[in-house]
Amino acid sequence: MFSAPDKALLVKLFYMNEESAIIALRKFRVQKNVKSGKGPLTPAGPLKLVKCFEETGKLEDRAQAGRPCLKEKRAPCIAVEMEAIAPEAASGTSSAREAARRLGLPPSSVHNILRRIL
Repeated sequence: MFSAPDKALLVKLFYMNEESAIIALRKFRVQKNVKSGKGPLTPAGPLKLVKCFEETGKLEDRAQAGRPCLKEKRAPCIAVEMEAIAPEAASGTSSAREAARRLGLPPSSVHNILRRIL
């Protein structure tokens, strides 16, 4: 939707213009050179953003429902296991499959974490 500076600007314009979402949105469009009617810029957007800001004091997006990502939690365990496997191997390398077996994780998950995070 909006980047963090754009959200901050929109909230600032809302409070500077006597808490009018329509005026804030109009000034935002002028400053950002956005044509009216394009994208998710309706008067309900700034009101929702300001409501969230007043409740939490932050402009960050709320956590959405769905399956939680465990990559960040599993990465340290995998790193420790890979270091433990390395001295045991004859060639000094470690195996993602062996780490997956020891940790009880799918090999594809271990491979993805090694490739993307570690």
